[in-house]
Amino acid sequence: MIRRFFHYLKGPNPLHPDVVDRPVPPVRFRKYSEADRDACLGLYQANEAGRFPNDGKKHFETALDNSAACYLVGELEGKVVMSCGVHYWGGYGCAVLYYGLIAPEFQRSGLGVAMVNVRLALLRTDIYGINVMIFAVKDSIAYYERFGFRGRDNWTDQSGEENPWAVLNIYPMDIIPIRDWLQKRGIAYPADESLVPLVPSPETKATEGEGPTAP
Repeated sequence: MIRRFFHYLKGPNPLHPDVVDRPVPPVRFRKYSEADRDACLGLYQANEAGRFPNDGKKHFETALDNSAACYLVGELEGKVVMSCGVHYWGGYGCAVLYYGLIAPEFQRSGLGVAMVNVRLALLRTDIYGINVMIFAVKDSIAYYERFGFRGRDNWTDQSGEENPWAVLNIYPMDIIPIRDWLQKRGIAYPADESLVPLVPSPETKATEGEGPTAP
């Protein structure tokens, strides 16, 4: 009761009881390897219809082939059933979640909660206050709002369509309990903060003589 009252006062957040107090399969996360490419492309295609830009697949393939990125796959009984990525953007005070995909037959099973929280658990705890951004599609933004993400504006995809994006401000005192939650749920992941890379922001790339690119 005290715990629920605390979260009632705090509002939506990654460990709110309405989000995490449900069964979550003991998924095992590991870093993506080239051998997972076909499985991840299959996840993308299974989620693509009516959701992603027409040319989105080639950008997803580029993300998979970017060896500097922290992209994870999640396995149940040795089968890849989900994948997701995270990186810092322009500095360690800003992180981006990207390409969170779950096989349709495993959606609404609690795996999405694990997918969001495992990426938050990989963030650095020596940074006081990280803005975690999600460039979502219209069908998914409400899901991230349950974790405390707050809508900011729209972003324009490669086909010119506008989609929502949102941000969550997270602190070390938030990240450590998330790690504890994952451990208690038997959710394995490569617990190494150094896996999450820092990529230049569009402004930084422009300064270095490169054209701006989407995160």
